[in-house]
Amino acid sequence: MMRPMLRPVLRRWMLATVVGVAVSLGSAPPVLAHVLKVFAEVNGDLIVGQGYFSGGSFPTNLAVDIFGPGRQKIGQVITDAQGKFSFKPTKRQNHTFVIDAGEGHRAEWTVESDELPASLPAR
Repeated sequence: MMRPMLRPVLRRWMLATVVGVAVSLGSAPPVLAHVLKVFAEVNGDLIVGQGYFSGGSFPTNLAVDIFGPGRQKIGQVITDAQGKFSFKPTKRQNHTFVIDAGEGHRAEWTVESDELPASLPAR
């Protein structure tokens, strides 16, 4: 049997624990709602792509860094209101598109050189 003095202390501790857990769970954002993804493909003489969050929103007005072989930066474009972007390649080489939305939200996609028009000069 518990001493009478410990009951109120135990109740307050249990209440504080339950409230603390409930607040923590209720304020935690759903992790999958913020997963950033990017896709790009060749369309004629352009590489077109789109960034999107798995929750359905788009990374708008964000820089898309473009890297060639050896991670050499070769360009940058900006996403539009639907997370879309386009880039006109000048060489037939791999192009890696990287979107970094901050707070660990980063995605990249590589368009391989053999997907690009044969008319482009090799790197």
